[in-house]
Amino acid sequence: MMRRPASRARAQARSGTAHGAVRAWLAAGALTALALAWATQARAADYTLDPAASSLSFTATAGGAPVEGQFKTFSATIRFDAADLPGSKVEVVIDTPSATTGDAQRDGMLVGGDLFDVANFPQARFATKSFTAGDGGQYQVVADLTIRDVTREVTLPVTIGTSDSGASASGELVIDRLDYGVGKGLFGDESTVAKPVTIRFSIKAGN
Repeated sequence: MMRRPASRARAQARSGTAHGAVRAWLAAGALTALALAWATQARAADYTLDPAASSLSFTATAGGAPVEGQFKTFSATIRFDAADLPGSKVEVVIDTPSATTGDAQRDGMLVGGDLFDVANFPQARFATKSFTAGDGGQYQVVADLTIRDVTREVTLPVTIGTSDSGASASGELVIDRLDYGVGKGLFGDESTVAKPVTIRFSIKAGN
């Protein structure tokens, strides 16, 4: 059997090594490109709440008259992509001590043990579970709402808009406050404070 000259064998070895290096470089480049594409998509779907431009308010009925209030402090983690609704998620954390109606005496009762009981339950939470797209930026949202450590699933229509500069969302939800234990003692009587409470929100967020 004839043997290949040593010089030829070395040349073929160098060629194989070079080809392997090129393939490895191309594979690394492809993986890098995919990683960059994924990161860009992720950044495009993540938004930062603009607290100054956002609001979270509520309307209750006490003694037959409407009472308007708001939560002055809340935060949100927002990930939304209309092309990836299963991967979209919004969680809002509400500081219940920030609830105010503009009346000091009423606000004292609002944060007290019979209503929000902020000493024991300083936060409420809203966490989405699913988005279903409708027409014209309308979405049906299923979420868990937690107040006083009572969690119930809610469904509400939400209008969502996105642009190069950010996103916006608005909607409202009517709940039965007694379902969440908001109303003990005198406030457990719906003739004092009606059971339905309307929660409204307007959210602005930037990229």
